[in-house]
Amino acid sequence: MIGYSISKTNLEKRIEGESPGWLKDAADRTKEFRKKGYYKEKKPIWSKAKPAYMKLQGNCKCAYCERMLESVDYGRIEQDVEHFRPKGKVKNWRVPEPLRDQGINPTQVPNHDYGYYLLPYHVFNYVATCKPCNSSLKGNYFPIAGDYDLKGEEPKMLLKEKPYLIYPLGDFDDVPEKLIR
Repeated sequence: MIGYSISKTNLEKRIEGESPGWLKDAADRTKEFRKKGYYKEKKPIWSKAKPAYMKLQGNCKCAYCERMLESVDYGRIEQDVEHFRPKGKVKNWRVPEPLRDQGINPTQVPNHDYGYYLLPYHVFNYVATCKPCNSSLKGNYFPIAGDYDLKGEEPKMLLKEKPYLIYPLGDFDDVPEKLIR
């Protein structure tokens, strides 16, 4: 997996370049989720930010499988904006037996009816992915070795959860190339 080092400021500039006003709209929506105590909305806006991620990730590579996807001009339907930490209810991951035999035993999700409801619009909670990786494989799973912090607001502060999944964007986590040997 290839990492794409970028600061939050530079990522926000890219997003605003693609969709002026998106950051303010995202902040307003997050305030509403905070008031409600859960995520729910009728018309999300994250697809407006998708081109910034498509361009950043090797000019249209899936963040997980790294398959080359269609260009920004033609590939918007082919790619999804994936929420790294699920915005809705997080599902417990059933560990395959070979991984369980190696001591991989993720924390069970607390019995909540919500996910990371304050992160649906955080710029470091997105990646662009192919539809199979987003829908069929990753879905609403988010296995971790630590304790869940479903009320977390800043991905950088949630590293203590010890995710088993690698987040390839940003300048605050381990470099993916160093993790995978």
